[in-house]
Amino acid sequence: MDANVIKIRRGEVDRHIERLKAELDALTAELRELEIAERVFNRLTGAERNTSGKVAESKPSPPKPAVTKKGVMTVRQMVFEALMDARQRGLPGRTPNEIREYLLAHHKMKIGQPINTTASRMWRDLKEINKDEAGRFSLPEKESAADLLSVGDGPAAVVPNVPSRDAQQGGGT
Repeated sequence: MDANVIKIRRGEVDRHIERLKAELDALTAELRELEIAERVFNRLTGAERNTSGKVAESKPSPPKPAVTKKGVMTVRQMVFEALMDARQRGLPGRTPNEIREYLLAHHKMKIGQPINTTASRMWRDLKEINKDEAGRFSLPEKESAADLLSVGDGPAAVVPNVPSRDAQQGGGT
């Protein structure tokens, strides 16, 4: 047997593996989009509500990478995602420790102090989220689901429609 035959076959197998990886990535992204679409549909149609009027507790979704098509999610985006999940589950909000637990469970990411700092800045300075007496952060009630979900960037981009810092300070266009 000629060594070139082995080299040629190895190249064919490598190319086939790459095609399969690309197909798997595309299907995984589609699954994430379908999960979000299903949650939004259920929330908007009230399908998740039981007869007592409380939101039904759903199973946690499988871990998803904290990566969007444009790169790694920011801590701010991850805080919004954790708070959106809390809202969808009917929870009053999440403490910084609960946000860290959510990120560990859903993204397999351990993030320490930046959660506290970012969430506090989002509440105190940017007024993007609320904080109650128990130290739980939550999304503002007046925000609509359309403002909180950015469908154009794919399933992992759960970011609110927040004006730029210039617009908040009275500058900008």
